[in-house]
Amino acid sequence: YLIVNKIKKKNPLPILRNKLSKPLVKDHYVILEDIIDSLEANRQNPLTLVVAAAGFGKSVTVSQWLNKTKVRSCWLSLDDEFNDVRTYFFYLLHAIRTVFPESLTELHTFVHGSETPPPKILIRYLINDLNELPEEFIIVLDDYHRINNSTIYKIIDTILNNPPGNVHMVVISRRDPPINITKIRSYDNLFDLRMSRLRFSTDEIVTLAKKYLSI
Repeated sequence: YLIVNKIKKKNPLPILRNKLSKPLVKDHYVILEDIIDSLEANRQNPLTLVVAAAGFGKSVTVSQWLNKTKVRSCWLSLDDEFNDVRTYFFYLLHAIRTVFPESLTELHTFVHGSETPPPKILIRYLINDLNELPEEFIIVLDDYHRINNSTIYKIIDTILNNPPGNVHMVVISRRDPPINITKIRSYDNLFDLRMSRLRFSTDEIVTLAKKYLSI
């Protein structure tokens, strides 16, 4: 309470809105129905981890799933500037508020203040605010390999160690993020989607070729 009262409001930073938009799914894309079904079936887990090299359709596949699921979601495409803790929280706040405009009021006060509290305070308010969301919700963090700040890693670890019951997090990356995957997996709280699963089958390659030939 005292910390909140000491924070002076200032104008918010400009938002690059394309960072909050999931990839478009074009008509000629192949729909990987089995993977989409698996993503849907495992959304009760706190975390889905999608790891593969560039060009394997990680983001598009997740976007296809979000287009089919009935659960509401937000998308955040990360880049180097998100290694700044305040920027990270600022964008995460606004991504969630694209769906729930009146949510995360405590965190909103902090990230719009002239001084940023320590990360551990921000994390606690974030978790509490997420627990108050009125319905099941999916948060997608794309291009997580762009993050190299250990404090940001701790944010994800803390959330996954204290998972809000109605939030499912999807982390998309070209390599394993330095979070405690072993512990999460040991509690059966993780759905792991890897390169071997994202590779096209022979039938899918034929389908893709036919779609391109018809364009």
